[in-house]
Amino acid sequence: MSKQKPRMSIGAAARKLGLTPESIRTYERCGLVRLERDSTGRRLFTDEVIAKLALIRDERRARMAAGLRRVLAEE
Repeated sequence: MSKQKPRMSIGAAARKLGLTPESIRTYERCGLVRLERDSTGRRLFTDEVIAKLALIRDERRARMAAGLRRVLAEE
């Protein structure tokens, strides 16, 4: 685990990133991001994890935009 101190909850992380908490849970289940947990099972979000989630979000949006451009070009 990173030596960084956790900064926020899943809800706060989701709001900051413009994602839903369920999206973050899905990325974790798929292995795209590894989240440590505290003794009560709460996910721990460090600045490093937030940065990785932002990269995942941006890549997903870029692929969606490329797909939309391709569909519009076919019309």
